[in-house]
Amino acid sequence: MLVIDSGYPPLTGTATVKITIGDVNDNLMKPGKKTVLVYKHQDQTPETDIGRIHIEDPDDWDLPDKKFYWAKYQHHQRFKVDEDTGMVTMRSNTPEGKYTLMFRVSDRRHSQQNVSAIMIVTVKNLAHSSVRNSGSMQISGVSAEDFIREWQYM
Repeated sequence: MLVIDSGYPPLTGTATVKITIGDVNDNLMKPGKKTVLVYKHQDQTPETDIGRIHIEDPDDWDLPDKKFYWAKYQHHQRFKVDEDTGMVTMRSNTPEGKYTLMFRVSDRRHSQQNVSAIMIVTVKNLAHSSVRNSGSMQISGVSAEDFIREWQYM
């Protein structure tokens, strides 16, 4: 692209414009499954988002086309689901245990209804000694993208 200002004499320059064409919702959904591990400390946990319902779908920009629901008769009192985002929230003070949550997902673009999704949630108590003896570290000088990038060395 050529850029010209309104001065006299006019200055000119060039600029590169990058256009990214996004994905469209052109694939059908397939059933999905996700496993989540939640650690809780001293038997006290606040209400916590634990992840989005997973279905197999190559379209990654089509969330507005989807609705997320509990599978019929599968509602669980210890968890709730946001129908618009598919985010599952664990309610406060959920006891230690293994929970199998079953959902259905609809995609209005493809008129798909009741595609099944399963989330297996394991809630474990974290010993106080594990917290007391834990440590943390901070990494600086690297972006989040570079930290998780898979480097291809030739």
